[in-house]
Amino acid sequence: MKKQRLSLSRRQAIIGVVFLLPFLIHFSMFLIYPFFSTAYTSLTNANLMSLTEKFVGLKNYQNVLKDKLFISSLKNTGLYLLIDGVGVVIFGMLMALALNQKIRGISFFRTAFYIPVLVDWVIVSIVFLFILEPNFGVANYVLRQSAAEIFDQSAAVHAHHSHRFRLERIRLLCRFLPCSFAGRTG
Repeated sequence: MKKQRLSLSRRQAIIGVVFLLPFLIHFSMFLIYPFFSTAYTSLTNANLMSLTEKFVGLKNYQNVLKDKLFISSLKNTGLYLLIDGVGVVIFGMLMALALNQKIRGISFFRTAFYIPVLVDWVIVSIVFLFILEPNFGVANYVLRQSAAEIFDQSAAVHAHHSHRFRLERIRLLCRFLPCSFAGRTG
């Protein structure tokens, strides 16, 4: 029996599917399944206290649409979305257009416009300098307290090694924590 070779485009398609598989699995597990599970649960009378659930259809949605507080919060959310979402885009475009003009002194305005981005990081850096400060920082205090319970602090050599071990274990956490705190990933 003669073995058939796959064509180049067929091989590339298979490789593409293999590379997409991790994303598809993650997408299915953490987005698709929870979406349909929540949609089904919203059509039942399930609650956190009981394990039983009964299908009630759209009754939950009818009840929520009659609630004045829900209608008020829906209006407020829509207004916020309109002002913040559309407003930020329009304001950003206008500022980009204004800061891209060839006029005298534009460097000053570009710098003044960018300063809040830098100040944000400076504030985050200062806060985490205080948190991670070796002598009186909150993080070091917590580490010392937990180490007192775990390690024998009577031997100076042992204490030095345990302190160094703890610092190595939290090094990455301390590096990425300020980024998460500031709402950024890099």
